[in-house]
Parts: sequence; C-alpha cells; structure tokens
Amino acid sequence: MWLEKAEVEKYKKLDSCNNEINCGGHALHVNSWYQIGDDINWFNDEIRKASHTREWRKFEHKCVRYILSDVPELKLINRRLVDNVEVDLEQYEIIAFRIARNWLGSFHFMRCESNGDWTEKCGSRTTIYRYPYEDIYDIWGNMDGRIYFFIRPRR
Repeated sequence: MWLEKAEVEKYKKLDSCNNEINCGGHALHVNSWYQIGDDINWFNDEIRKASHTREWRKFEHKCVRYILSDVPELKLINRRLVDNVEVDLEQYEIIAFRIARNWLGSFHFMRCESNGDWTEKCGSRTTIYRYPYEDIYDIWGNMDGRIYFFIRPRR
C-alpha cells in the first residue's frame, strides 16, 4: 500500500527529516512510503497475532503475497540464486525483504545495485547505506525473520 504524503507525516518521528521514502520506497524505486497490508494498521495487528500464535512463517507469507500483489513485476526467487551469484545484476535487480519476529514488529527492504552492493534506507532518514554483496545475511540489525528475495528487470 502506497501512502499519501499526509499519511506519511503522521507516522514519521518529530525529529526526522522531511523525506517521504522509507526502505520499501527506496528498494522498489518509488517516490513514496511503502506500507504492507490493506491499511496502516494491518501489519501491526497481524504481527501481534503472529507473536501470540508463534506462526511467523504464516505471517511472512501473508506479507510476501501483499508485496507481490502491490508490485506485480516482482518474482519471488530461491535464495540459492543469490548465494551462488546466479543473477545477472546488470539485467536484474534483487530486492530483499525481512521482518522482525517480535510483538513490536517491523519490516525492512534492501536492494542490490548493479555493482553487487546492497543498499538500504531506514525509515525517513536521508542516509543510504551500502554493504558488500556477501554481507546480505549479516546486516539486518534486529530483523530476524526469514529473508525473502525478489527479482525484476533492472530499471
């Protein structure tokens, strides 16, 4: 779900910069804030349920279905293609997605650039961070869910 500027302002921290692009907006190359779900509360409600039932994989699969529905040109790929560097990064971009498996809940996206660097943007911060390709499993902070990889033709 792409949020309008007025909606984004409500969810940004008071001390943040005036930037309407979060990790999803950055990874997906859109000039918008990306929120998973039917509405702004869907993600929080569903992650609270998952924290009580411990059905994290089921919740992650719901998130993946929303992402694929919102961005139809994305295709889910097997992590072995990423591990074995079998994706032509000149022709395709890889987008990684992961959640934090706790009741507070959070999600994060990263994008692989054509040179093999992973880039990320955290919330409304203006900084874009870069990491080497082989560090993809080590750079997620408090995100501890399964990593899902998507691919699409490079823009």
